[in-house]
Amino acid sequence: MQNKKNKKNLLLPLVVIVVLISVVAFLLWKENILDLFKPYPYAMTRIDNYPAVIETTKKIDSRKKAVINSKEEFDALMNEILSDTSKVNLPSVDFNKERLLISTTQSNDSFGFGIKVKSIIKDEPNKKLNAVITYTKPGETCINEEKANIAIDIVKIEKNGFDVSFESEMKTKECK
Repeated sequence: MQNKKNKKNLLLPLVVIVVLISVVAFLLWKENILDLFKPYPYAMTRIDNYPAVIETTKKIDSRKKAVINSKEEFDALMNEILSDTSKVNLPSVDFNKERLLISTTQSNDSFGFGIKVKSIIKDEPNKKLNAVITYTKPGETCINEEKANIAIDIVKIEKNGFDVSFESEMKTKECK
């Protein structure tokens, strides 16, 4: 009799454990709870008329990728990459709440080069944002007007204290 009572006492906790494991497994499968720990897209606001190609006589040897937190930083970057004849106005931005991500190509001798901030991925556990930049270059079949220029893209994001890193990809765009 004592043996049967011990078996009953062990059976109840075993059933509870099996039920709990089943419920957790079901939730993980159904709701994909593990996705909560993966990076996910972060909201960005595209600025009107960007991406753009701007004529400039300044020689820029490398691509620029910058996080802009003030009007002074914006003006300094624009002075660095644009000639006196080119002008880029500061987009409407509240630097107390927002910041700009600006990406440019190096100087190009002809048109056909482009740039676009494709996406921003938020990595919550590491407190990082990763901006994915797509550069395009003209293919061999393209005939482009020869004129010095720089391609630029500007997006606005919310200030959140996360570090920003940039990842690049290059694509070739063939002409018809």
